Amino acid sequence: QYLSGTQTIKGDSNLIAANIKSGVSIFGVTGTYTSDANAAAGNILKDKTAYVNGSKITGTMANKSGATVAATTVTESGTNALISIPANGYYDTSSKISVPIETIKNEVSSISKVISLKNMTFSNNAFNPSLNISSYYSDYAKLTNDNIIVETIQIWNTDYSSYLETTGTISHSYNASTGTITMQGTRIMLGYNQSFKANVYIISN
Repeated sequence: QYLSGTQTIKGDSNLIAANIKSGVSIFGVTGTYTSDANAAAGNILKDKTAYVNGSKITGTMANKSGATVAATTVTESGTNALISIPANGYYDTSSKISVPIETIKNEVSSISKVISLKNMTFSNNAFNPSLNISSYYSDYAKLTNDNIIVETIQIWNTDYSSYLETTGTISHSYNASTGTITMQGTRIMLGYNQSFKANVYIISN
């Protein structure tokens, strides 16, 4: 049949991009349908929607962004404490997991403890002032140099009736058989006659 003039031809209502494979064009309509996506409702935030393989999916993943949630268990693994995440969900950098201090003390036996000895006066030794900690810490024989931090608070120079105050750490050695901490290099800094005060921190397991 021959037609003349402007004509309107009824098309197929199903000829839409969502019904055509992605990358394929039919009668000028480029498809967007995919069949290789694998997201499920549990992978999408609660109340958010997405299309997967042509189907609209509403998310069910709990949004824990910025929330503080209680840990379910705390267990010891070598030198680490393993804290179990209490529930599935989305956590961001502002999310927090709460663990009672008593739980950590009871469940993790190897957690370090810090014993602080404040404002301790070391022996008046011009070369290497020392301090014996055996009377302050009964397990001194189990310590090593790495278990001890010495924070200088005052070095008094009797030659010039002046002193230096600082909060820096200073190098030292430790004799486990006697429990003695000996400072290193203090004579080089301040001369022969001096007294030495420091905070001593003992890190034990």
